[in-house]
Amino acid sequence: EKIRLYQEKIRLEELQKKEEDRKKKLKEEEETQRKKMQEELRKKEEAEAQKKKKQEEAQRKKIPMTFADDLKNVFTRSGSGLTRIILINVIVFLIINIVDQLIKFTGSGHSLVYWLALPGNAILALKHGWAFITYMFLHEGLMHILFNMLWLYWLGKIFVEYVGSKRLVAVYLLGGICGGILYILSSMVFPLYFYNTFLLGASAGVMAVVIATAILLPDYVIHLLFFGG
Repeated sequence: EKIRLYQEKIRLEELQKKEEDRKKKLKEEEETQRKKMQEELRKKEEAEAQKKKKQEEAQRKKIPMTFADDLKNVFTRSGSGLTRIILINVIVFLIINIVDQLIKFTGSGHSLVYWLALPGNAILALKHGWAFITYMFLHEGLMHILFNMLWLYWLGKIFVEYVGSKRLVAVYLLGGICGGILYILSSMVFPLYFYNTFLLGASAGVMAVVIATAILLPDYVIHLLFFGG
């Protein structure tokens, strides 16, 4: 009996020793893993710090961007569709006014508006097919373009935030084209009223963006300028 108890005791001691060795080995593995993770984290932080330092140095050496560079960036993939539309409208407005003043000064030829605006005569409109696009980038005066662009900017920002820049351009163009088609159809129904008239302005495209935004976000709260909450 004593021999059996002694053997049992030895067996228990061996099991305890094996358990202690297993725990010790597990602890060593955990410590090794922890050190490895710390080392990886340290290397990662050093790499990020070096990368940031290189970027700062490159930024300091970088030549300041010119207006031409900013303008170029607007029309690249990184540019916003909303900014492009507004910029195109402003550029076209300036060019049209400058050229028209030169035409008036020389007294020769038609105004550019004649070629780019959408005529109320359906036959002439078909001959000037490009006018279904170009008319929506023309404006009669400063207040006309100002309020159109303000509406487009305010509502366009909301639209882009929820739907995206590309779809804004699509809605603006489709709205403008539909507005031109409706204008031509109206001129065919009431020819005397639309005789010798031209359609110009971004209102149709802007209203398309406004209506699309209202349909997509009917509960969106807008704080009007000068009117408080």
